[in-house]
Amino acid sequence: MTDYSIAYMGTKGFPFGFAQIERQKLIAKGLIQNGAELIIVSRYGIHNSFPFQYEQGVNKYEGIPFVYCSGQPIRPGGMLKRTSLKIRGLLNEIRFVMKWKGDKRIMLVSTNYFRNILYYRVLASLSGATMVVDNVEYWSSHKRKASILTKMDNFLYDRFSHRLADKVICISDFLVKKVQKADPSKLWIKIPCIVDYSIFDALPVKREKRILYCGSLNYLEVIYFVIDAFEHSGINDHTLTLVANGSKENSLLLQERIQKSPVSDSIKVYQNMKYAGLVELYKSSLALVIPLRNSAQDVSRFPHKIGEYCAASAAIISTNIGEIKNYFTDGNNALIAADYNTGQIAAKMKYATMYPDKAIEIGKHSYLTGKKYFEMNALGNELMEFFGLKGSTK
Repeated sequence: MTDYSIAYMGTKGFPFGFAQIERQKLIAKGLIQNGAELIIVSRYGIHNSFPFQYEQGVNKYEGIPFVYCSGQPIRPGGMLKRTSLKIRGLLNEIRFVMKWKGDKRIMLVSTNYFRNILYYRVLASLSGATMVVDNVEYWSSHKRKASILTKMDNFLYDRFSHRLADKVICISDFLVKKVQKADPSKLWIKIPCIVDYSIFDALPVKREKRILYCGSLNYLEVIYFVIDAFEHSGINDHTLTLVANGSKENSLLLQERIQKSPVSDSIKVYQNMKYAGLVELYKSSLALVIPLRNSAQDVSRFPHKIGEYCAASAAIISTNIGEIKNYFTDGNNALIAADYNTGQIAAKMKYATMYPDKAIEIGKHSYLTGKKYFEMNALGNELMEFFGLKGSTK
């Protein structure tokens, strides 16, 4: 199990989860397609159920080797059982790293916790592996209720995770600048969102009178903003489709907001969709909405959905904030509002519905943009060179 050049560690839940797991999956695929011998290592299971039989040891999902050090992907009932599996997972993960073979070993770490950064730094140092941190968020910017310990962990992560890494992957220019300011000599690479275009290319394009937003219910503020814009637009011959997963509480709040809307009959909500169905929705929508707010949180990140929207070749409606500026221009490969403003987003929605041929042309340009900057295989090749593994996976 230790004969791998890259061990992808730190994130729990592979192969099923939200954006972080999708990023892990696609980076892994891109690396494997470029010759890497890679394994995803999960310490213990967090799933309530698993859709296929997990065998002891190394398993494969879509060609990606993965292992649960605790021996199972399921989160068991009972505190005693869960604690014992966590301890088992921890010990087996340490054992895996200490037995790791090969001249070039990359410990690729994706985690939300500074305590994990410290833990993997120790393991990398003891085993002689190169530790690479995939930095995708500026955690201190999140405006949410959190304990003092969580806030302290976020603070330490933002300021010291890149210092402890040998190399850093950054998702945005904002995070690149943080690395450069802390340590100008630190080796870094920018990998924004990453997309498997083959999944999208396998399905036909069939545009319908639909504007779509896809995002977590944790961003209720943004979903309400999108609804406000749709109401303000005066569009009456297209539907607004919201694909939103999250807590039952937030789901009920969303339903209450829609019921109060004067255009509630034109708003549809989908939840817990299979990925193939989601891609079909993308490719049958006239425009795909993802407004970014003028906040440190949105400036520092790069939503995974942007890459998927590009691959769907539909017109993207967004705001001229953060990473959007680096890849998109209004009227060319996206419809870009100058600010996070309801009226401006409403105007872009209206434009797409009034000039569908132009929206389709813009969507084709967004497809090419994503193909150039976000395509999985090309980014996998860049990472292989960054890791020093190009031409040799040992």
